[in-house]
Amino acid sequence: MKWAVLLLALAAAACDASPCEDAVLLTPCPDCGAGEVKGGLVTSGTVAGRAVVRPGGGIARVGCETHLVRHDAAFEVDGDVGLYVQGAPALQGVTADDVALVVDRVADTGADLVAVARSGTELWRFSTTADQVWLTAAGDAVVAYGTSEQPVGFGELTVQGLFAVGLGAGDGQPRWAWSSPQGADATITGVGAADGSVVIGGIFAGELALGGTTTPLSAGASAGYIGMLDASGGGVWARQLVGPAASEVRWLDRAPDGSVALAGDYSGGTLDLDTVVLHSEAALSDQFVAVLEADGTPRWGMNLGDGTSERIQAIAATDAAVVVGGWHADDALSFGGDTIADEFDAYIASLADGTVTWLVQIGGAGNQSIAGLGWNGALHASVTQYASDAGPAAALDFHDLALDGDGALHLELAP
Repeated sequence: MKWAVLLLALAAAACDASPCEDAVLLTPCPDCGAGEVKGGLVTSGTVAGRAVVRPGGGIARVGCETHLVRHDAAFEVDGDVGLYVQGAPALQGVTADDVALVVDRVADTGADLVAVARSGTELWRFSTTADQVWLTAAGDAVVAYGTSEQPVGFGELTVQGLFAVGLGAGDGQPRWAWSSPQGADATITGVGAADGSVVIGGIFAGELALGGTTTPLSAGASAGYIGMLDASGGGVWARQLVGPAASEVRWLDRAPDGSVALAGDYSGGTLDLDTVVLHSEAALSDQFVAVLEADGTPRWGMNLGDGTSERIQAIAATDAAVVVGGWHADDALSFGGDTIADEFDAYIASLADGTVTWLVQIGGAGNQSIAGLGWNGALHASVTQYASDAGPAAALDFHDLALDGDGALHLELAP
């Protein structure tokens, strides 16, 4: 296997520009069943293993902390190109035109928002003083979303608190901005769609107004929220998670049919999603997964695990199901399976209409967790693993596939 690596120096600072270690292709299973591995790619030497799917097929990932690398649908290296960056790059997504979106966090100054063509050429770079900022592709735009206690400027637009800003995908120029003043505990996550809209969710307290056709949300204590902004930044719909105790939306994705998959947690009593009401099953904290129609109407919801010894870390909405992944510790999974975790083990579960349709457990020495999930006609998963403090070296044992030592495993699974 040959690697073609192009290093584009963005600063004169002396940094390690060595390329990533060679990848190892894993043998795919000949006749895959649901949740079984079709193909995979291993990169050792880093635990920063999150990857995102490319619309045209395959995955993109950040490896070795300083290089953006891509692989085609067959997991073969094809014109692999790297981008040399100075800070701590985090791959956020890939647009329909195969432009990779990267947040490069710069110490003490905020972050640079970067768009990179498949050739490795940097298309644009936008510097912001907001360090809690992320990116998602939304049609011909890129939406930057995040939180800031101080006013933050995006060109002539200013935001503060929870915010979302639409940037041109081709030039990085600000188009619209939405923000809502909030306290330090407010959070936001977001996912865009091909029509330019973006769904946001997280935690808010007090009042939150999206504008447009939405009625302002109001909560006396911290509560979860979810809403949609259209391609011009106007509010389309919004709802809050109503319950007797705290709630939070942590993970979002959009399905091909426009529906919205969300996951989060709540504690105490019930969680009211309007026509769907969930009842607590755990002693301290429940996790939940739900699907809303494109207009925000609830389709179904379910509890998934207790939120203390197991955590959802990623979500992907496929054509027919919602797939979630994360880790569990010490005990068997409370929503299925009987394997007792050795340290932390990973899991991937497929859900449909409020039931678990299949469950994959990923274990071995050390700790494993799902770092990312994605769907582009195939299901992709990123797994990270690392050795425990006092235990033996990490080793993955999954469907006859092995990875020794700290590293990242990128899998394509049968849906």
